[in-house]
Amino acid sequence: MSDRVVLIGTSGSIVNCNAAATRLFEAGDGISADDQRLRFADAAAERAYSDATLVCGTSDAGGEIHSFVAPRPSGKRPYIVSLRPIPALSGADNTDLPGRRIASVLVAIRDPKIFGGIDPALLA
Repeated sequence: MSDRVVLIGTSGSIVNCNAAATRLFEAGDGISADDQRLRFADAAAERAYSDATLVCGTSDAGGEIHSFVAPRPSGKRPYIVSLRPIPALSGADNTDLPGRRIASVLVAIRDPKIFGGIDPALLA
């Protein structure tokens, strides 16, 4: 999987992330994880992320995906960041419970250089 995947809790903190996301944070090229929160070097990307997490965290968010680009200080093509709300489980709300952290937003970060496009076999 080339996508970097991060799960965000209702409090806005990182609940979990895959190894690819951890490597991206360590590279320090525009997106980092500071104090258990996603941070963007670009101010417009930071605002877009903040706005999208607010929308995705509401109960009426539906399954709508919110995407934006995150420029990279290295000058490489910007990351494509997509946020998708995670529905509440069994009618419960997704509040963070003591000892049990529940994710409310899935963040996928795609590097356009790595993403090879849509598999023609899948379209067929």
